[in-house]
Amino acid sequence: MSKRESENLRAILVQDVGDRLANVFVKKGFSLVPLPAEEAKSELKIVFPLGRLKRMRDDNLDVIEFQFDKYGRPKFVINFGIVPPGGVTLPWGDHLDQNVADVSAISESYRLYSSSLRARWFELGLLSPKNEQAITSLVDKAIVLSNEITNWFECKNVGKHMKRFGLPV
Repeated sequence: MSKRESENLRAILVQDVGDRLANVFVKKGFSLVPLPAEEAKSELKIVFPLGRLKRMRDDNLDVIEFQFDKYGRPKFVINFGIVPPGGVTLPWGDHLDQNVADVSAISESYRLYSSSLRARWFELGLLSPKNEQAITSLVDKAIVLSNEITNWFECKNVGKHMKRFGLPV
């Protein structure tokens, strides 16, 4: 696949994730929040082109991020976690307020992968067609698996496509 084809498929993927997958969570009370100005000027704009989904629940802030490949390939993973009311203190002592913390700063954060056996991002397989229909199927799979995220926020059940990540406590 040429660089131009890869960039085109990535653009289609970002659009479809934004239109359909993000909407699954918007219907559950999340709001799509653009990256802060400082982050939007950095590499994070490539990695998180849609910003973050956030939802206040009681005093906690639920956060979901669609993380795309930093090299522009058409693939992504879903990060999520809960920021407590007081925010988070990083291992080296810096403190992030609740509204500033991203998922990687949360000690109990997770990633949703496309495979239950290996930590595989949602991406087109080597033998799969490289077209818009394949992208649609990829996002369809993520929509189905997004129920594991919903279940985790509601019951703290860790689904079989989820792996813990983030900073240690």
